[in-house]
Amino acid sequence: MATVSSAVPRTVARASTMLATKRCAAALVPRAASVVTMKTTMAASTMRIGRVKAFGGASSARATASFVTRAVTEAEKVDGILPKREPEDDDETDGKEFDIFRDSALRYMGYANEVGESFVAWVPAWGVPATYGVAATYVLMDTLDKGLKRWKKAEGEEDQAKQAVTVALDTVTWQMLASVFWPGSFIRVVVATTNLALAKADVSAFDQLAAQGLDVERLLPTLMGLAAIPFIVKPIDHTIDAAADLSFSKALKGEMKEPQEWAVGAGVIGACLALPPILFSLAGAINDAAGVVVG
Repeated sequence: MATVSSAVPRTVARASTMLATKRCAAALVPRAASVVTMKTTMAASTMRIGRVKAFGGASSARATASFVTRAVTEAEKVDGILPKREPEDDDETDGKEFDIFRDSALRYMGYANEVGESFVAWVPAWGVPATYGVAATYVLMDTLDKGLKRWKKAEGEEDQAKQAVTVALDTVTWQMLASVFWPGSFIRVVVATTNLALAKADVSAFDQLAAQGLDVERLLPTLMGLAAIPFIVKPIDHTIDAAADLSFSKALKGEMKEPQEWAVGAGVIGACLALPPILFSLAGAINDAAGVVVG
């Protein structure tokens, strides 16, 4: 009896050990498979690198991959920093279909004049006006696109031409204000104000940098102008949206009925048109005070 009693625990222990071994093996199988897969992937990668070396060196491949990765990353950053410019209530851009002028890189043409205003110290006299030409070209292309879309959408309707013209006029007015003249005038004031601050400040600390060829007094206004662009886009867009609802959009849609509505609309659109010249004149006065000659 003693022999049997002592054998039972040993049998149970063996059984427990075998069961634990099986469980351990079962747990290790997926890991082993993943290791094999990883080694296979590494081997394939090694073979590809070998082929790249044979055709011109792995360093070129790594440099190219690094450049592409960096370019994609920077593009994503810019896309997040510079939002889309479009009216708040835009029937022609409802998000259901791709819009080449709102969803592609072409939309950055609308920022050309703001960039030009920022780089005014670096470009020739015709440089900044040329950037306004680029931005205006974008606006006109977008206007034509939206007018044609409405023309096709209203096909067969009696007022087809009226609808197309209404959308085109609404688009060109909104875009010229929100994408060209308002932001351009604001950036010019930012750059001019930076020039004045530098003219009044002690810039002797920059002398060493200037000796090394880094013109901080020209570079800093440019950086300030560029940095301001993302912060003015949405406020300007929302302001022009509100102004449009009270003035030109409301008039084009035939929603103005009372004389006071026409009076308010005329005052609003007059203020919208007057602001850019006022800001341009202000920037000119600030530059004069700073002793900066532009153009």
